[in-house]
Amino acid sequence: MATIFDYLDWRGDLTFDRVPFSEVDALLFALISYIDYEGIVSGKQGGKTISLQDAAGIFFAQRPERDKITLGVLVPKEIVNLLDKARICPRFRDVRIGGYINHIAKEEETQFCAMTFFLPTDEIVVAFRGTDDSIVGWRENCNMSFCARVPAQKYAAEYLDLVAKTFPSRPLIVTGHSKGGNLATYATLYCQEPTRERISVTYNLDGQGSQMEDWYTDDAFSKARKLVKTIIPEHSIVGLLLKHDPGFTPIKSELSGILQHNGLSWAVLGGSFLRAQKPANDALRSSGRLNDWVDGMTEKERREVVEDIFWIFSVTRASTLTELVDQKGTWIQKCRELDPSVFGKLESLFAVLFLPQKKKGAKPLLLGEIFKK
Repeated sequence: MATIFDYLDWRGDLTFDRVPFSEVDALLFALISYIDYEGIVSGKQGGKTISLQDAAGIFFAQRPERDKITLGVLVPKEIVNLLDKARICPRFRDVRIGGYINHIAKEEETQFCAMTFFLPTDEIVVAFRGTDDSIVGWRENCNMSFCARVPAQKYAAEYLDLVAKTFPSRPLIVTGHSKGGNLATYATLYCQEPTRERISVTYNLDGQGSQMEDWYTDDAFSKARKLVKTIIPEHSIVGLLLKHDPGFTPIKSELSGILQHNGLSWAVLGGSFLRAQKPANDALRSSGRLNDWVDGMTEKERREVVEDIFWIFSVTRASTLTELVDQKGTWIQKCRELDPSVFGKLESLFAVLFLPQKKKGAKPLLLGEIFKK
Protein backbone atom coordinates (compact mmCIF):
# COMPACT_ATOMS: atom_id res chain seq x y z
CA MET A 1 0.00 0.00 0.00
CA ALA A 2 1.07 3.57 -0.65
CA THR A 3 1.44 5.82 2.41
CA ILE A 4 2.03 9.48 3.17
CA PHE A 5 5.70 9.07 2.25
CA ASP A 6 4.61 8.05 -1.26
CA TYR A 7 2.28 11.05 -1.29
CA LEU A 8 5.29 13.32 -0.89
CA ASP A 9 6.93 11.59 -3.86
CA TRP A 10 3.80 11.91 -5.99
CA ARG A 11 2.55 15.36 -5.03
CA GLY A 12 5.38 17.01 -3.19
CA ASP A 13 6.15 19.14 -6.24
CA LEU A 14 2.56 20.44 -6.52
CA THR A 15 2.13 23.65 -4.55
CA PHE A 16 -1.11 24.54 -2.78
CA ASP A 17 -1.73 27.15 -5.49
CA ARG A 18 -1.94 24.32 -8.03
CA VAL A 19 -3.63 21.55 -6.00
CA PRO A 20 -5.96 22.42 -3.09
CA PHE A 21 -5.48 21.27 0.48
CA SER A 22 -6.33 17.58 0.99
CA GLU A 23 -7.04 15.22 3.87
CA VAL A 24 -3.55 13.75 3.49
CA ASP A 25 -2.11 17.24 3.98
CA ALA A 26 -4.19 17.43 7.17
CA LEU A 27 -2.51 14.25 8.40
CA LEU A 28 0.95 15.55 7.59
CA PHE A 29 0.49 18.76 9.56
CA ALA A 30 -1.08 16.83 12.45
CA LEU A 31 1.82 14.37 12.60
CA ILE A 32 4.67 16.86 12.37
CA SER A 33 3.10 18.74 15.28
CA TYR A 34 4.54 15.93 17.46
CA ILE A 35 8.02 17.37 16.78
CA ASP A 36 9.60 19.57 19.47
CA TYR A 37 9.89 23.10 18.05
CA GLU A 38 10.77 24.74 21.35
CA GLY A 39 13.14 27.66 20.68
CA ILE A 40 12.63 27.26 16.92
CA VAL A 41 9.07 28.42 16.28
CA SER A 42 7.72 31.56 17.95
CA GLY A 43 4.92 31.13 20.47
CA LYS A 44 3.37 34.51 19.74
CA GLN A 45 0.40 34.70 17.41
CA GLY A 46 0.99 37.47 14.91
CA GLY A 47 4.70 37.46 15.71
CA LYS A 48 7.62 36.27 13.64
CA THR A 49 7.08 33.13 11.58
CA ILE A 50 9.57 30.69 10.09
CA SER A 51 9.38 28.49 7.01
CA LEU A 52 8.90 24.77 7.49
CA GLN A 53 12.17 24.23 5.64
CA ASP A 54 14.12 26.50 7.99
CA ALA A 55 12.43 25.16 11.13
CA ALA A 56 13.29 21.60 10.13
CA GLY A 57 16.83 22.64 9.28
CA ILE A 58 17.36 24.07 12.77
CA PHE A 59 15.75 21.03 14.38
CA PHE A 60 18.13 18.64 12.64
CA ALA A 61 21.16 20.89 13.14
CA GLN A 62 20.49 20.75 16.89
CA ARG A 63 20.29 16.94 16.73
CA PRO A 64 23.13 15.75 14.47
CA GLU A 65 22.82 12.14 15.68
CA ARG A 66 19.65 11.25 13.80
CA ASP A 67 19.39 7.70 15.15
CA LYS A 68 19.15 9.03 18.72
CA ILE A 69 16.13 11.27 18.07
CA THR A 70 13.08 9.89 19.85
CA LEU A 71 9.53 11.14 20.38
CA GLY A 72 8.73 8.63 23.13
CA VAL A 73 7.76 4.99 23.38
CA LEU A 74 4.40 5.31 21.60
CA VAL A 75 4.90 8.18 19.13
CA PRO A 76 6.45 6.80 15.91
CA LYS A 77 9.99 8.13 15.53
CA GLU A 78 9.56 7.94 11.75
CA ILE A 79 7.62 11.20 12.02
CA VAL A 80 11.08 12.76 12.11
CA ASN A 81 11.71 11.29 8.64
CA LEU A 82 8.39 12.71 7.48
CA LEU A 83 9.49 16.20 8.49
CA ASP A 84 12.84 15.67 6.81
CA LYS A 85 11.16 14.69 3.55
CA ALA A 86 8.51 17.41 3.67
CA ARG A 87 11.07 20.18 4.14
CA ILE A 88 12.50 19.70 0.65
CA CYS A 89 9.12 19.43 -1.14
CA PRO A 90 7.90 22.56 -2.97
CA ARG A 91 4.43 21.89 -1.56
CA PHE A 92 5.53 22.26 2.07
CA ARG A 93 8.94 23.87 2.32
CA ASP A 94 7.71 27.48 2.13
CA VAL A 95 4.75 27.03 4.47
CA ARG A 96 5.24 29.44 7.38
CA ILE A 97 4.91 28.32 11.01
CA GLY A 98 4.07 30.29 14.13
CA GLY A 99 2.13 30.22 17.38
CA TYR A 100 3.86 27.15 18.81
CA ILE A 101 2.53 26.42 22.29
CA ASN A 102 3.59 23.38 24.34
CA HIS A 103 2.05 23.53 27.80
CA ILE A 104 2.49 20.69 30.29
CA ALA A 105 1.33 21.24 33.86
CA LYS A 106 1.33 18.39 36.37
CA GLU A 107 -0.68 20.27 38.97
CA GLU A 108 -3.63 20.87 36.62
CA GLU A 109 -3.13 17.51 34.88
CA THR A 110 -2.91 18.88 31.37
CA GLN A 111 -0.81 18.50 28.25
CA PHE A 112 -1.62 20.88 25.42
CA CYS A 113 0.32 21.60 22.25
CA ALA A 114 -0.77 23.54 19.17
CA MET A 115 0.80 25.35 16.26
CA THR A 116 -0.27 27.38 13.25
CA PHE A 117 0.69 26.83 9.61
CA PHE A 118 0.26 29.61 7.06
CA LEU A 119 -0.33 28.41 3.50
CA PRO A 120 0.49 30.54 0.44
CA THR A 121 -3.21 30.34 -0.50
CA ASP A 122 -4.03 32.55 2.53
CA GLU A 123 -5.51 29.55 4.37
CA ILE A 124 -4.43 28.93 7.95
CA VAL A 125 -4.06 25.41 9.33
CA VAL A 126 -4.36 25.00 13.09
CA ALA A 127 -2.86 21.69 14.25
CA PHE A 128 -3.33 20.18 17.70
CA ARG A 129 -0.80 17.61 18.91
CA GLY A 130 -1.96 14.25 20.19
CA THR A 131 -0.81 12.75 23.46
CA ASP A 132 2.95 12.93 23.82
CA ASP A 133 5.30 10.86 26.01
CA SER A 134 4.37 12.67 29.21
CA ILE A 135 2.56 10.87 32.04
CA VAL A 136 0.54 14.06 32.52
CA GLY A 137 -0.79 13.78 28.97
CA TRP A 138 -1.98 10.24 29.54
CA ARG A 139 -3.57 11.21 32.85
CA GLU A 140 -5.54 13.92 31.07
CA ASN A 141 -6.67 11.40 28.45
CA CYS A 142 -8.06 9.18 31.21
CA ASN A 143 -9.71 12.17 32.88
CA MET A 144 -11.93 12.49 29.81
CA SER A 145 -13.84 9.47 31.10
CA PHE A 146 -15.29 11.45 34.02
CA CYS A 147 -14.78 15.15 33.18
CA ALA A 148 -17.11 17.14 30.96
CA ARG A 149 -14.09 19.19 29.89
CA VAL A 150 -10.38 18.82 30.51
CA PRO A 151 -8.05 21.85 30.43
CA ALA A 152 -6.50 20.99 27.06
CA GLN A 153 -9.93 21.13 25.42
CA LYS A 154 -10.62 24.59 26.80
CA TYR A 155 -7.16 25.73 25.72
CA ALA A 156 -7.85 24.39 22.22
CA ALA A 157 -10.97 26.51 21.79
CA GLU A 158 -9.19 29.58 23.16
CA TYR A 159 -6.22 28.98 20.85
CA LEU A 160 -8.47 28.71 17.78
CA ASP A 161 -10.31 31.90 18.73
CA LEU A 162 -6.99 33.72 19.17
CA VAL A 163 -5.82 32.65 15.71
CA ALA A 164 -9.08 33.86 14.20
CA LYS A 165 -8.88 37.18 16.03
CA THR A 166 -5.23 37.75 15.11
CA PHE A 167 -5.74 36.96 11.43
CA PRO A 168 -9.23 38.23 10.55
CA SER A 169 -10.99 37.04 7.40
CA ARG A 170 -8.49 34.27 6.55
CA PRO A 171 -10.00 30.78 6.01
CA LEU A 172 -9.33 28.25 8.76
CA ILE A 173 -8.61 24.52 8.60
CA VAL A 174 -8.36 22.57 11.87
CA THR A 175 -6.63 19.21 12.27
CA GLY A 176 -5.33 16.79 14.87
CA HIS A 177 -4.38 13.15 15.29
CA SER A 178 -5.44 11.01 18.28
CA LYS A 179 -6.07 13.30 21.27
CA GLY A 180 -5.30 16.14 18.84
CA GLY A 181 -8.36 15.06 16.85
CA ASN A 182 -10.46 15.25 19.99
CA LEU A 183 -9.11 18.76 20.65
CA ALA A 184 -9.76 19.82 17.05
CA THR A 185 -13.36 18.64 17.38
CA TYR A 186 -13.86 20.32 20.75
CA ALA A 187 -12.38 23.60 19.50
CA THR A 188 -14.72 23.57 16.50
CA LEU A 189 -17.78 22.89 18.66
CA TYR A 190 -16.95 25.42 21.37
CA CYS A 191 -15.14 28.26 19.62
CA GLN A 192 -16.89 31.59 19.14
CA GLU A 193 -19.42 31.75 16.33
CA PRO A 194 -17.42 34.25 14.19
CA THR A 195 -14.47 31.84 14.37
CA ARG A 196 -16.58 28.84 13.40
CA GLU A 197 -17.99 30.66 10.39
CA ARG A 198 -14.48 30.81 8.93
CA ILE A 199 -13.69 27.10 9.37
CA SER A 200 -13.84 25.28 6.06
CA VAL A 201 -13.20 21.80 7.54
CA THR A 202 -11.99 20.13 10.71
CA TYR A 203 -10.14 16.80 10.57
CA ASN A 204 -10.48 14.43 13.51
CA LEU A 205 -7.87 11.80 12.66
CA ASP A 206 -8.59 8.77 14.85
CA GLY A 207 -9.32 10.88 17.90
CA GLN A 208 -11.47 9.57 20.75
CA GLY A 209 -14.94 10.88 21.49
CA SER A 210 -16.44 12.41 24.63
CA GLN A 211 -17.90 10.62 27.62
CA MET A 212 -19.72 13.34 29.55
CA GLU A 213 -21.28 15.10 26.56
CA ASP A 214 -22.72 13.61 23.37
CA TRP A 215 -21.36 15.88 20.68
CA TYR A 216 -22.91 13.84 17.88
CA THR A 217 -26.58 13.75 18.94
CA ASP A 218 -27.02 16.99 20.87
CA ASP A 219 -28.93 19.50 18.73
CA ALA A 220 -26.79 22.31 20.14
CA PHE A 221 -23.87 21.02 18.06
CA SER A 222 -25.78 20.20 14.86
CA LYS A 223 -24.34 23.07 12.81
CA ALA A 224 -20.79 22.84 14.10
CA ARG A 225 -20.40 19.08 13.75
CA LYS A 226 -21.09 19.29 10.01
CA LEU A 227 -17.61 20.82 9.75
CA VAL A 228 -15.97 17.81 11.39
CA LYS A 229 -14.61 15.03 9.20
CA THR A 230 -13.72 11.98 11.30
CA ILE A 231 -11.35 9.42 9.81
CA ILE A 232 -10.66 6.08 11.54
CA PRO A 233 -8.60 3.10 10.29
CA GLU A 234 -10.79 0.03 9.95
CA HIS A 235 -9.08 -1.99 12.73
CA SER A 236 -8.21 0.84 15.12
CA ILE A 237 -10.24 1.27 18.31
CA VAL A 238 -8.98 4.69 19.46
CA GLY A 239 -11.45 6.73 17.41
CA LEU A 240 -14.28 4.43 18.54
CA LEU A 241 -13.75 5.08 22.24
CA LEU A 242 -16.34 6.92 24.35
CA LYS A 243 -19.27 8.59 22.55
CA HIS A 244 -17.80 8.95 19.09
CA ASP A 245 -18.80 10.12 15.63
CA PRO A 246 -21.18 7.53 14.09
CA GLY A 247 -20.64 9.02 10.64
CA PHE A 248 -16.89 8.46 10.54
CA THR A 249 -15.01 7.38 7.42
CA PRO A 250 -13.23 3.99 7.72
CA ILE A 251 -9.93 3.72 5.84
CA LYS A 252 -7.24 1.15 5.05
CA SER A 253 -3.84 0.79 6.69
CA GLU A 254 -0.78 -1.32 5.96
CA LEU A 255 -0.57 -2.35 9.64
CA SER A 256 -3.02 -4.44 11.67
CA GLY A 257 -5.04 -4.07 14.86
CA ILE A 258 -4.38 -1.20 17.23
CA LEU A 259 -1.13 -0.46 15.34
CA GLN A 260 -3.29 1.15 12.66
CA HIS A 261 -3.53 4.16 14.95
CA ASN A 262 -0.14 5.09 13.48
CA GLY A 263 -1.02 7.64 10.79
CA LEU A 264 2.17 6.87 8.87
CA SER A 265 0.61 3.51 7.97
CA TRP A 266 -2.59 4.86 6.43
CA ALA A 267 -3.18 3.89 2.81
CA VAL A 268 -3.14 6.81 0.40
CA LEU A 269 -4.59 7.16 -3.09
CA GLY A 270 -3.91 10.55 -4.67
CA GLY A 271 -4.83 13.20 -2.14
CA SER A 272 -7.21 10.91 -0.26
CA PHE A 273 -7.04 7.94 2.05
CA LEU A 274 -8.04 4.57 0.63
CA ARG A 275 -11.54 3.85 1.91
CA ALA A 276 -12.54 0.64 3.67
CA GLN A 277 -16.05 -0.72 3.24
CA LYS A 278 -16.76 -0.68 6.98
CA PRO A 279 -15.00 -0.85 10.34
CA ALA A 280 -13.64 -4.30 11.17
CA ASN A 281 -15.62 -6.53 13.53
CA ASP A 282 -12.67 -6.94 15.89
CA ALA A 283 -12.41 -3.16 16.33
CA LEU A 284 -16.15 -2.88 16.98
CA ARG A 285 -16.03 -5.71 19.54
CA SER A 286 -12.99 -4.39 21.40
CA SER A 287 -14.16 -0.78 21.51
CA GLY A 288 -17.64 -1.94 22.46
CA ARG A 289 -16.27 -3.88 25.45
CA LEU A 290 -14.23 -0.91 26.61
CA ASN A 291 -17.12 1.50 26.22
CA ASP A 292 -19.44 -0.88 28.08
CA TRP A 293 -16.85 -1.15 30.87
CA VAL A 294 -16.75 2.65 31.18
CA ASP A 295 -20.53 3.00 30.97
CA GLY A 296 -20.95 0.32 33.66
CA MET A 297 -19.38 2.55 36.31
CA THR A 298 -20.54 5.73 37.93
CA GLU A 299 -18.62 8.93 37.38
CA LYS A 300 -17.19 8.55 40.90
CA GLU A 301 -16.03 4.99 40.19
CA ARG A 302 -14.34 6.04 36.95
CA ARG A 303 -12.52 8.81 38.77
CA GLU A 304 -11.35 6.38 41.47
CA VAL A 305 -10.01 3.90 38.92
CA VAL A 306 -8.02 6.61 37.13
CA GLU A 307 -6.65 7.92 40.42
CA ASP A 308 -5.59 4.43 41.48
CA ILE A 309 -3.84 3.71 38.18
CA PHE A 310 -1.80 6.88 38.38
CA TRP A 311 -1.13 6.38 42.10
CA ILE A 312 0.54 3.13 41.06
CA PHE A 313 2.61 4.90 38.44
CA SER A 314 3.57 7.71 40.82
CA VAL A 315 5.79 5.43 42.91
CA THR A 316 8.34 5.46 40.08
CA ARG A 317 8.48 9.27 40.01
CA ALA A 318 8.54 8.90 36.23
CA SER A 319 7.44 11.91 34.19
CA THR A 320 7.32 10.11 30.82
CA LEU A 321 6.10 6.77 29.52
CA THR A 322 9.66 5.99 28.49
CA GLU A 323 10.80 6.31 32.11
CA LEU A 324 7.76 4.35 33.29
CA VAL A 325 8.53 1.39 31.05
CA ASP A 326 12.12 1.37 32.30
CA GLN A 327 10.82 0.99 35.87
CA LYS A 328 8.03 -1.49 35.22
CA GLY A 329 9.11 -3.81 38.04
CA THR A 330 8.45 -1.09 40.62
CA TRP A 331 4.88 -0.27 39.66
CA ILE A 332 3.88 -3.82 38.80
CA GLN A 333 4.72 -4.77 42.39
CA LYS A 334 2.67 -1.80 43.64
CA CYS A 335 -0.39 -3.15 41.82
CA ARG A 336 -0.48 -6.06 44.22
CA GLU A 337 -0.97 -3.69 47.17
CA LEU A 338 -4.29 -2.36 45.89
CA ASP A 339 -7.56 -2.73 47.73
CA PRO A 340 -9.29 -5.92 46.45
CA SER A 341 -12.31 -3.98 45.15
CA VAL A 342 -10.10 -1.61 43.18
CA PHE A 343 -7.99 -4.50 41.98
CA GLY A 344 -11.14 -6.17 40.71
CA LYS A 345 -12.08 -3.15 38.58
CA LEU A 346 -8.63 -2.99 37.03
CA GLU A 347 -8.64 -6.73 36.50
CA SER A 348 -11.89 -6.45 34.56
CA LEU A 349 -10.43 -3.63 32.47
CA PHE A 350 -7.44 -5.66 31.41
CA ALA A 351 -9.62 -8.70 30.80
CA VAL A 352 -11.47 -6.55 28.27
CA LEU A 353 -8.24 -5.26 26.78
CA PHE A 354 -6.59 -8.63 26.35
CA LEU A 355 -9.50 -10.88 25.44
CA PRO A 356 -8.99 -10.30 21.69
CA GLN A 357 -5.29 -11.19 21.99
CA LYS A 358 -6.08 -14.39 23.86
CA LYS A 359 -8.49 -15.45 21.14
CA LYS A 360 -5.79 -15.01 18.54
CA GLY A 361 -3.23 -16.90 20.59
CA ALA A 362 -0.90 -13.93 20.79
CA LYS A 363 1.69 -13.57 23.51
CA PRO A 364 0.29 -11.72 26.56
CA LEU A 365 1.24 -8.06 26.72
CA LEU A 366 3.12 -6.58 29.65
CA LEU A 367 0.14 -5.16 31.53
CA GLY A 368 -1.79 -8.38 31.15
CA GLU A 369 0.72 -10.12 33.40
CA ILE A 370 -0.01 -7.72 36.26
CA PHE A 371 -3.17 -9.55 37.23
CA LYS A 372 -1.69 -13.00 37.56
CA LYS A 373 -1.69 -13.45 41.33
